[in-house]
Order: sequence, then structure tokens, then C-alpha cells
Amino acid sequence: MSTATTELRRVLTITGQRFKNGQSAPEMFSPAVDKAWQEQLGTAARNDGPRAPQ
Repeated sequence: MSTATTELRRVLTITGQRFKNGQSAPEMFSPAVDKAWQEQLGTAARNDGPRAPQ
């Protein structure tokens, strides 16, 4: 498992904890974590700033 994938796991754990407490998701601040996330989704990573909610 890559460092980025490990970091993504941490981000998702924190996100789950925040959602459970009624908070919003944290921002994905690391391009490496963002890339790992995009790879898991099967989409190309884009480094064009924050994404708007869909």
C-alpha cells in the first residue's frame, strides 16, 4: 500500500468521524491523497483547485 493510499485511508476515517458528529468533510489538501482518491474512483486526477459539490 502506498503512502498516498495510507493517507487517503486516514482522510476517509476522519471524514467518517466528522460526519458521525454532524460536521462537514475536511478538505482534501494533499495532491497525492487526491490522486489516490481519483485512482480509487477510476477517474483522472485534476490539480485545478477545490472541486465544487455536485
